[in-house]
Amino acid sequence: MAHNANLHWLDTGVADINGWVILMMLILGILIGLASITTKEVTPFLIATIALIVTASANVWDSTDKDP
Repeated sequence: MAHNANLHWLDTGVADINGWVILMMLILGILIGLASITTKEVTPFLIATIALIVTASANVWDSTDKDP
Protein backbone atom coordinates (compact mmCIF):
# COMPACT_ATOMS: atom_id res chain seq x y z
CA MET A 1 0.00 0.00 0.00
CA ALA A 2 1.57 3.26 -1.08
CA HIS A 3 1.72 6.13 1.39
CA ASN A 4 -0.64 8.99 0.66
CA ALA A 5 -0.12 12.13 2.77
CA ASN A 6 -3.79 13.08 2.35
CA LEU A 7 -5.02 9.77 3.73
CA HIS A 8 -6.69 10.40 7.08
CA TRP A 9 -6.65 7.72 9.79
CA LEU A 10 -10.45 7.77 9.92
CA ASP A 11 -10.66 6.67 6.27
CA THR A 12 -12.69 3.45 6.03
CA GLY A 13 -9.85 1.60 4.29
CA VAL A 14 -7.44 2.45 7.09
CA ALA A 15 -10.00 1.61 9.77
CA ASP A 16 -10.62 -1.76 8.08
CA ILE A 17 -6.91 -2.57 8.05
CA ASN A 18 -6.60 -1.50 11.69
CA GLY A 19 -9.36 -3.94 12.60
CA TRP A 20 -7.54 -6.81 10.90
CA VAL A 21 -4.25 -5.90 12.58
CA ILE A 22 -5.92 -5.82 16.00
CA LEU A 23 -7.59 -9.18 15.34
CA MET A 24 -4.29 -10.78 14.30
CA MET A 25 -2.52 -9.35 17.37
CA LEU A 26 -5.29 -10.73 19.59
CA ILE A 27 -5.02 -14.20 18.06
CA LEU A 28 -1.22 -14.19 18.29
CA GLY A 29 -1.36 -12.96 21.89
CA ILE A 30 -3.73 -15.76 22.88
CA LEU A 31 -1.64 -18.43 21.15
CA ILE A 32 1.64 -17.21 22.63
CA GLY A 33 0.04 -16.75 26.03
CA LEU A 34 -1.28 -20.30 26.06
CA ALA A 35 2.01 -21.73 24.83
CA SER A 36 4.50 -19.87 27.00
CA ILE A 37 2.86 -18.55 30.19
CA THR A 38 3.59 -20.65 33.25
CA THR A 39 1.56 -20.73 36.46
CA LYS A 40 4.03 -18.37 38.12
CA GLU A 41 3.62 -15.79 35.34
CA VAL A 42 -0.20 -15.69 35.20
CA THR A 43 -0.73 -12.72 37.55
CA PRO A 44 1.85 -10.41 35.88
CA PHE A 45 0.49 -11.44 32.47
CA LEU A 46 -3.07 -10.55 33.48
CA ILE A 47 -1.96 -7.22 34.97
CA ALA A 48 -0.07 -6.40 31.76
CA THR A 49 -3.14 -7.37 29.72
CA ILE A 50 -5.41 -5.12 31.76
CA ALA A 51 -2.91 -2.25 31.51
CA LEU A 52 -2.76 -2.73 27.73
CA ILE A 53 -6.56 -2.68 27.43
CA VAL A 54 -6.85 0.47 29.56
CA THR A 55 -4.09 2.19 27.59
CA ALA A 56 -5.62 1.21 24.26
CA SER A 57 -9.02 2.55 25.28
CA ALA A 58 -7.62 5.95 26.32
CA ASN A 59 -7.66 8.30 23.36
CA VAL A 60 -4.48 10.23 24.13
CA TRP A 61 -4.34 11.72 20.63
CA ASP A 62 -7.82 13.25 20.84
CA SER A 63 -6.51 16.67 21.90
CA THR A 64 -4.06 16.80 18.97
CA ASP A 65 -6.76 15.99 16.41
CA LYS A 66 -8.76 19.19 16.97
CA ASP A 67 -8.65 21.88 14.29
CA PRO A 68 -7.71 25.32 15.63
